[in-house]
Amino acid sequence: MKKKLIIIGSSVVFVVGVIVLLSFTLFALREVRVDYRTSFTQEISEEEIIESGQFAYKASVFFHGKDRYIENIEKAYPYVNVINIETVFPSSFVVHIAQRQEVYALEYNGSYLICDEEFKVLKIENDYIATQENAIRLEGVTFQNETVNIGDYLNIESYYDFYNASVENNHPLSSMKTIIENISFSTVLDENIGQIQPIIQLSLFDGQVYIIKNCSYGLRAKVKLFYDLYSQVYTYIGQTVIINGEEVVLTEENLKNATFTIDNYYDYTQYDENDCYFDISQLTK
Repeated sequence: MKKKLIIIGSSVVFVVGVIVLLSFTLFALREVRVDYRTSFTQEISEEEIIESGQFAYKASVFFHGKDRYIENIEKAYPYVNVINIETVFPSSFVVHIAQRQEVYALEYNGSYLICDEEFKVLKIENDYIATQENAIRLEGVTFQNETVNIGDYLNIESYYDFYNASVENNHPLSSMKTIIENISFSTVLDENIGQIQPIIQLSLFDGQVYIIKNCSYGLRAKVKLFYDLYSQVYTYIGQTVIINGEEVVLTEENLKNATFTIDNYYDYTQYDENDCYFDISQLTK
């Protein structure tokens, strides 16, 4: 019986030894490649990205801390978003990357923080000019970072996710930048319920302003209504509306700089968060 246990124990030790040996020979990391999922406006070579990862070659691919490699790469190159690091057996890694996009510009201490949709600071600019190519100016949000450097993530407050609500409505960043010059977050007294509610104000390059009220509720549906209304606003030319008790005939000129409000219905027994409507709250004459 004792001899049998010795044989079994020896076999286990042998198998474990073989596995460990294979891990550090056959499965030792020998190659790292980069897969570019998007084009890059910045010139960053594959060799530079791999070098910045500080990979531990010859160590087993089973025992690598990939999070550390991702952190190293993204710290060295803020515009690089490492989607994941794929293990390709027996001995390779593939780093899948995409370029982060300049989504928002936030004023900070006289400069402007250019951030992506996750509020990672991609660069800091002394000046900012609103164009349909540059990041969208964002106002009315706060963050609690004691200091801010390139590569940091801002701890954002008072923000409602307009970016992803747009993407979910088939309006990616390129579409947003074409239309929207400035996004501002604030609060107003909602007279329907007698409470303070958050709002989003969208100022467009066309001159129009859209105010999304109670933006913490049904934001996706309200953003859809915004884009739908924007695309067909001039179909309302010739209609008569009442604004501040006065009848006004809608013309192309007074619609160019009109202010629209988008809100939800407050009878929750009949409507849900996907139900919303718009009003024209102000017209130029």
